[in-house]
Amino acid sequence: LRWTRDGGDRIEADARALRVGALSIGRVDATARLGTGRDPALSLALESAAVQLAGQDLGALSIQVEGTRSAHVVALALAGDGREAALRLDGGWRDDGWRGRLAQLDVGATGATLRLQEPVALRAGVAGAELERACLDTTGGTLCLAASHAAGSGRFDATLDGLSLAALRAWIGDDRLPAMEGLASGTAEATWSGGALRSASLRLQSPRGLARLPRQPDLDLGYRDLLLEGRWDGAGGRLDGGAVLVPEGRIDLATELVAIDGAIGWDATVDVRVSDLSGIEAFT
Repeated sequence: LRWTRDGGDRIEADARALRVGALSIGRVDATARLGTGRDPALSLALESAAVQLAGQDLGALSIQVEGTRSAHVVALALAGDGREAALRLDGGWRDDGWRGRLAQLDVGATGATLRLQEPVALRAGVAGAELERACLDTTGGTLCLAASHAAGSGRFDATLDGLSLAALRAWIGDDRLPAMEGLASGTAEATWSGGALRSASLRLQSPRGLARLPRQPDLDLGYRDLLLEGRWDGAGGRLDGGAVLVPEGRIDLATELVAIDGAIGWDATVDVRVSDLSGIEAFT
């Protein structure tokens, strides 16, 4: 770490093998400058490599900040392991915190993309934070979401329209998950206060699709009329769903949710019926 003062502040830092909780960084190099005056110029250039979060390899991360305290641009780029992301914020610091907009959000993976349709307002400060409704084009559909938090309470809601299940698996990047084909639509809402989830609802549906198991890629598990619904009221709730199996059969899920010592406990029943024995291989 090197800190010099000559017409402002300049900090140069480098580190190796950093670990903070679930985040680990193999290498990081950073240079920051802060000028003088009522609205000082500021800049940051940070480059890092071998970034991992909860065991997930994120690759290389770079952060660039340029402008003044009241008006600056923040650009973030992430690339590695077949995935990349770019984010840009435009705004500045005011008396009540940071105000500006989310100007760019692009996420790409093999066979999947996510792109912000248009800039949206964003604010963050001691009093709270809020992201106005943002809509993103996805592979095959649209994802819209909004979130706010103030005085220990918050709200989140999202709407899916034609989200590609194949794209979802590509974003998660876990080869142990089934390879999915199909489109999904639905809604999700949640509210919280005092660090606890107070209410939540979920509805997800997919008219038709299929899954391929990692160890049996030639076996197609087809379905139609998939529906998953859930609710939570702070003390308990349910998560239920079902789908028709193709060629012949049905699967149903019935789950009771209950609050236990600050966590959510569950008791689930899965009922699978297959009338065509040629498909029994999928369940053994």
